[in-house]
Amino acid sequence: MVLSLSIIILLLIRTVHDTSFDPDTRDYNAYGLKVAANDYLIIEAQNQEDTFYIQFGPYNSNVLETSQRFCSIYFERSSQYIYSVAIGKNQSSNQLYFFFVGEITGIDEDELLPNRIFIGILNYTDSPVGPNSSADCSLFEYNIEYINNSYKHQQYLTLAVEPLGLAAYGFCNDVSFSYDAQTEHLRLWPGNSFWPNFTFMPHAVDYKHTYGVIAGFVDNRHSSRVEYSPFVYLFTMNVSTAPTVLASWTYTVTGSWQAGRTNSGANLYDAKYDMSVAINDLEQALVGIPSMNSVFLFSINGSNMILVASQNNGRSLGYGKATAWLGFTGTSVAILVNSYTFGYSWLSSQIYIYDDFTNTSTPATIFPNSQQILSENMASIILTVVSTPTHLAFLDINGNIFVILSSPAGFFSSTVGSDEQSVAAFSDQIPCIAGTYKNQTSIRPCSPCPTGTKNPGNSSMSCVTCAPGTFCSLGAASDISSSALGVVSQARAYPKSPENTVFDDILIQNMFNIGSTSHCTLVSPIFWALIVAIFAFLIMGFMTVLKYYTKYPKGALTQKKLTSIFKQTDLIGEGEQWIGGLVSFCIVALLICAYTFSNAYFMQYPIETVGPSNFACDRTTRNAKFETSLQSLAVPLTKEEQEMFDLLDNQQFMLNVDFVNTVFSCDDGITAFVLLGSSWQALSIISCLNFNYILSISVALPYKGITVRFVLPYIYTIGGLRVGLSGRGKAETLKNLEFYQSFNSSGKMLAHNVEVTMQITKVINETIALVGDETKLSGLWIPSFTINLYNSFISQSAYVRQTTTQTNLTVIISETPYYIKNEQQPIAKQPEIIFHTLLFTTVVLEIFGLIFLISKLMLIPLLSFIVKKCRQLLNHVRGKELPNDIEVHDKHPNIELQGENENDA
Repeated sequence: MVLSLSIIILLLIRTVHDTSFDPDTRDYNAYGLKVAANDYLIIEAQNQEDTFYIQFGPYNSNVLETSQRFCSIYFERSSQYIYSVAIGKNQSSNQLYFFFVGEITGIDEDELLPNRIFIGILNYTDSPVGPNSSADCSLFEYNIEYINNSYKHQQYLTLAVEPLGLAAYGFCNDVSFSYDAQTEHLRLWPGNSFWPNFTFMPHAVDYKHTYGVIAGFVDNRHSSRVEYSPFVYLFTMNVSTAPTVLASWTYTVTGSWQAGRTNSGANLYDAKYDMSVAINDLEQALVGIPSMNSVFLFSINGSNMILVASQNNGRSLGYGKATAWLGFTGTSVAILVNSYTFGYSWLSSQIYIYDDFTNTSTPATIFPNSQQILSENMASIILTVVSTPTHLAFLDINGNIFVILSSPAGFFSSTVGSDEQSVAAFSDQIPCIAGTYKNQTSIRPCSPCPTGTKNPGNSSMSCVTCAPGTFCSLGAASDISSSALGVVSQARAYPKSPENTVFDDILIQNMFNIGSTSHCTLVSPIFWALIVAIFAFLIMGFMTVLKYYTKYPKGALTQKKLTSIFKQTDLIGEGEQWIGGLVSFCIVALLICAYTFSNAYFMQYPIETVGPSNFACDRTTRNAKFETSLQSLAVPLTKEEQEMFDLLDNQQFMLNVDFVNTVFSCDDGITAFVLLGSSWQALSIISCLNFNYILSISVALPYKGITVRFVLPYIYTIGGLRVGLSGRGKAETLKNLEFYQSFNSSGKMLAHNVEVTMQITKVINETIALVGDETKLSGLWIPSFTINLYNSFISQSAYVRQTTTQTNLTVIISETPYYIKNEQQPIAKQPEIIFHTLLFTTVVLEIFGLIFLISKLMLIPLLSFIVKKCRQLLNHVRGKELPNDIEVHDKHPNIELQGENENDA
């Protein structure tokens, strides 16, 4: 009663001025932690409403059930401002109480007054609340102890509770205290009497049975440019003894930008100088220093505190705003990552979940993510996180609490939340979607199946191995044939003109070439000429036998008749020599081949309508030469080209998209949009088909230069993508359009936001007529694609950072400012071929005539002279004279040939 009167008198006699302690009760980020939780109670201090919100366990997503286990208890006095609430992590179901610490408002901050600071306990006196029972909110009892020593306003007032809930410990600048929950005894110690540095200002603390870790700042203003430095103490303490420091650690600058941080103003409360401390059962302590954007992991070994790991999150503030251990004995860590500018303007809030915190570890998952979005009832600014430790609760800037409950293997904790607003919202259990799995009980989302494994959706706890040689990407729902990603292209490399585009050269090259293959030999003209020459040599031999070695009277007559016949066929000597007649047969064989080749070569045009050139050694021989060029669309067109352009411009396009290896179906509410100006307008889907884990969608494009977006409104995984265009042609002039380009990346899956740029180019093929001056034109569109594979396909580590709950595929189609013109024309037309073939005939005859003339004037006389000398030498050696007939021949070596010619004439 006396205490109550003294508080009332203080309120009545206070002088209202600018330094009175009147905090903004709507600010849930001020002066301490406004939320605490374990497996049986979740508590929030609502200073704006002067109440404690209390949620009893067991926790579930049923709003009706949880509301029956919810209580709202007013503060004992409306002038009380709660700095922090805390509860023992290992309290039993029979220990339904929590601790709180705070100050009385409306009092001059600089005035030394008693009963300003208080610590209390709020206890539920009834039996534990079961899953099917309701809480009786009238059965809460307060026990509050005021510190009757005179103190000024405390900028920081931290509170820690022994894990079993047996005692609470409070620390501030001027005083430290312990509160025994069993005896309700409060014990005080001067605030800075036991810290080695008496300027130490506590900002965060955690306690475990016999020791604690406390973090804060020390004042360097008289010895350093850095006004306040982060400091961490390991201490031991109990309800009856003052803290004893066992070890200390001071922050050492690890980055250039951090060296510029002076921490000016850290002695006055400012949220940017908040810290966090969390101790687990493995004697490890996490310390978060958001002002340095860093988190540190210490190992506690008796009286030693050893730094074993640290991480910083780059050039910003907010990393480590809150830290929490998940599980009673594990090493999994939850770290609140708030990103602020140096001016402390909020940028983003995320919760990193680590399997193990090391210097190089990366988050196993990040909240929010595509499976666990931020509930629409929650603000995007998260102020703190606390663990139960099997569940994770977080508080937003508006004072709303959301609890991510652990889900069993095969399920993930969906954070969509209920449509009904409640003080504490809870996640729901949803089976893992196809392509993902989860093999442990945790708050985490399901993970994509590793590359080479699949989950069609019939098993959410594991993935099975895919068949060899199939397309089985990261997050695969099935193993499908790799042909599903086949590329269809109508673009062909336009042929190059042959090295030789002069028909004379082509003809001669093919006439006198045998080649090294059987085909080349069989089609070689010179080969057949040699075959005829062989027969000619046989006939020559036969005639020689008839003349010199046959005594049969008709032999000479037969020889003379044959001689007469062959002279008539002599094309070289103009009927003078029978040998020339035999050689003429070889010439005729060669010329027949030449005329056959010329005729066949003439017909090898255009290349689109002819087959292989089996008449030549090179089967690719064509009577065609080519020219290709890029032409600007700004260049005026001919009448024929303009008509072709009009056909291409008026061709109706169909955009076709295949989403490969996914369980998306046509019933999932897939929509398409077209960008008109700066707004998206709905675009009708012409066809939709899903078969064998491939979703195929087609839309008709109203015009060419267009941007189309497909929205697939769920989080199903997609392995690959295939994009193409199709369109009907017109007769032989406008070609049918159908091409597809596929996209995938090994070990990755399609991201939730993908942009594909498609540039289409007109191709005009001009074919010069083989006969006449008519020109034939045909047209086709060919595409080129641009996609950022690094951003469009994501790995397992990037998947945890995905936050969108739908897949957006944007296809940007535009036309290039140029077109490709391909021109095909014959190397030789019919008149040219006829002329040059006749010219070849004349050349061959002249060549062989020249050969015979040289033989007659030079070779044969020389040969006769050599024969004569050899015979004379031979006769001299033998010592006998030649017969008279031989002497005659020796004296006249060419008489026989000339005589025969004379007689025959």
